[in-house]
Amino acid sequence: MGLVVLVALMILIEAGFRRQLAQLVTSLTIGLALLAALILVVDFFWQIIVVVALISSGYIIWENLRELWG
Repeated sequence: MGLVVLVALMILIEAGFRRQLAQLVTSLTIGLALLAALILVVDFFWQIIVVVALISSGYIIWENLRELWG
C-alpha cells in the first residue's frame, strides 16, 4: 500500500512541475469511468442482453406494422 501511495505522489508531483496536472486528472477520471463501465457491463451482462433483445424485437415489430399499414 505504501509503494502505491509513493508512486502516486511522485506522479502527482511530476505532473505539477510539468504543468500538466489538469491533463493528469482528466486522464485519471476517464480511466476510472471506463473501469466502472466495464465492471457494470460484467455484472449486468445478461440483463443488458435481455434489454437489447426486447428493444430490437420491439423495433422489428414496429417496422413490420408500419409496413403493413403503409
